[in-house]
Amino acid sequence: MLLRFQAEDECVARHIILRSFVLENMSSLFRRLSDDKVEDKCMDLIVHSLKSEDSSVQSSAVRGIPHVADFLPSAFITRKLLPAIMCLPPYLHDNVPRQLDLLAGLASLSDRCDAGSLQQLLSCVSLCSAHHPVIIHAKSRLVQRIVTRDPVRMKDASQVCVHLLNPLVIGLSCKELSSAHFDDVMSSVRILLDLIEQLRYESDDRLQQQQLGLGKMSFLSADGRLEDRGRRESRDSRGSLESDMSIRIGAQGASYPAFRTLRKESYHHKDGQLGVPVMSRGIESLTALAQRTLEDPTTCNLSDDLAVENEIERNTRRRAFSSNATFAAAALL
Repeated sequence: MLLRFQAEDECVARHIILRSFVLENMSSLFRRLSDDKVEDKCMDLIVHSLKSEDSSVQSSAVRGIPHVADFLPSAFITRKLLPAIMCLPPYLHDNVPRQLDLLAGLASLSDRCDAGSLQQLLSCVSLCSAHHPVIIHAKSRLVQRIVTRDPVRMKDASQVCVHLLNPLVIGLSCKELSSAHFDDVMSSVRILLDLIEQLRYESDDRLQQQQLGLGKMSFLSADGRLEDRGRRESRDSRGSLESDMSIRIGAQGASYPAFRTLRKESYHHKDGQLGVPVMSRGIESLTALAQRTLEDPTTCNLSDDLAVENEIERNTRRRAFSSNATFAAAALL
């Protein structure tokens, strides 16, 4: 019985050694073989090894990731490999060399990730939480690798802040960082700050465009122009001034007959010529005219009113022009 147990233990040990050897040299299998079934078996072996209870098998699988990253399909990385890596916290706990191996593997996988799978990869980066100069510098190099490859993939500012920026900022307080590593981490922090700023500005621009598209009709002025509230106070904004006048005129349209009659009756004719406004009639005469107009609106002829007002405007302009000419001549003399 004892010999049987010893034989089983030796078989398990040999199996572990063989698996570790295959994992560490799997890149040769992917490079030289073109059989889909063999490749599927190799990828399944990687996933099962990462979930193994034997730390030596897990270490072999993690160390082999950088060598096989270029051969792994994107769908496998997203659906199987990254979820398996998320099961490694007990293996990584307070172990700097293991965390460093994982960061090297994640850096290689980052080249194969799109915008969606990169968010999963950033979550895996947070598993390496050791406050050690080597880990801090490895995260800095990972940031620079992602940005150099394609920075557009990092679209979620919150993920960038939580998984990348925050650990690097905290790492700047590590006194064990060398001067070269400190400068490298500072460069990565500046890169991430610029990226977050750009994401914020792009988000604000999209929000403003969306609000402008939804509320465009609410900014149309009375004359059909697009109103710009920022230019309302400008003296050069003719469109805004015309819009204000259109709105005011429209608001007074309800009392149009009475208003027109008062305007008409406030001028008198003398010897067939249009005279100046007669304001001496007093409040009583204006009130009487208003009451008469309201009692019998049919007495108000709109076409006559328009002709009278046009003639008034022309005469007013002539008098203003004559006055200006007189003052100009006096100034010249």
